[in-house]
Amino acid sequence: MAKILQSGRDEAVQLAGEASAWVGEMPQYARRVEIRTVGAITTIYKAWANYGSLENAQAWMIVKFTLDTTTELDVIEGIAGGSVNLFDFTWDGRAGHSYS
Repeated sequence: MAKILQSGRDEAVQLAGEASAWVGEMPQYARRVEIRTVGAITTIYKAWANYGSLENAQAWMIVKFTLDTTTELDVIEGIAGGSVNLFDFTWDGRAGHSYS
């Protein structure tokens, strides 16, 4: 997979998107983004819920991206529950949800 990144800027942030890039993306929802890196694997979680939703409430739609730098930054993308617009998951439990 080819990547086009800007020199001198954090690669993981560019791949996940910066806060300013999310302003126009689903502005009607509160958003969360987390980037975790362990060795060559970077996992990015992005989530949306109605404003005021608690992070432990089953009110979130969550997308997971996995980047593996040992294989030329292959990206594996999945959505919790396997379907768009399922706001049935907790942000707190994002690492344990099933993604497809």
